[in-house]
Formats: sequence, structure tokens, C-alpha cells
Amino acid sequence: MLFVCENNRYQIGSEIRRHSAVTDIHRRACAYAMPAEQADGMDVLTVYAVTRRALDAICNEGGRRLIEFETYRFRGHSMADPGA
Repeated sequence: MLFVCENNRYQIGSEIRRHSAVTDIHRRACAYAMPAEQADGMDVLTVYAVTRRALDAICNEGGRRLIEFETYRFRGHSMADPGA
């Protein structure tokens, strides 16, 4: 199983540093003995390469993996956070 986290550093309207001591989500996977990595989610070629590598490992070795793709938040995404 492949878990993918698109991390734009915000959860609705709160920046991740305001509510979490661990701001790199991929580091949390060690609590589940799960291989994980972080990559640039704004680069489509990187997204493809990292995803392909993880899927190949899952198919060959089994298990599960986590990829955290760091992205940029271009604007707000709710009425409480319009990003105007």
C-alpha cells in the first residue's frame, strides 16, 4: 500500500508549526516501521520518479510506504480562509 501526503504546510487555516512538534510528516512513519521519504511535489518529474520507485519497491518487497510531497499553497481554500 502506498500512502501519499500532499503537504502544503496548512491544515485548513492553521500553519503546521502552530499545532505540531513534528512538521515533516514523513518522519512520523517510523512509528509504524514504514519506509518513508519526502520529495518536491511541485516538480512533476520528481513526483513521477519517486512514486515509481516506491511502487516498484512495494511490488517487489511487499509492505507499505509513505511519500510526503511538499507543495506550495497558492491561495486559501475555504470561506474562513479566502486568501484574498
